[in-house]
Amino acid sequence: MMHSMYSFGGGWMMIIWWLLIVVAVVALVKWTPSLDRPYKETDRNTAMEVLKRRYANGEISREEFEERKKVLSV
Repeated sequence: MMHSMYSFGGGWMMIIWWLLIVVAVVALVKWTPSLDRPYKETDRNTAMEVLKRRYANGEISREEFEERKKVLSV
C-alpha cells in the first residue's frame, strides 16, 4: 500500500512541524545575546567621554572644553 501525504495526520502534521521549526529559530535568535543586543549599554559613549575625546584630539580648545563641561555637569 502506498502512503500518501495525508496519512499520519495529513497536511496538518506538516504545518505543525514547520510551525515548530519557525518557533525554534525565533526563540534561538531572541535568546542569543550577541544577536539580541549587539551593543551593551556600557559600550555607548556618554557625552562627557565624547567631549574628552574631542579635546584630546585637538578638535576643541580648552575654553570650549571647560564651557561644555559646565553645561554637561548641570
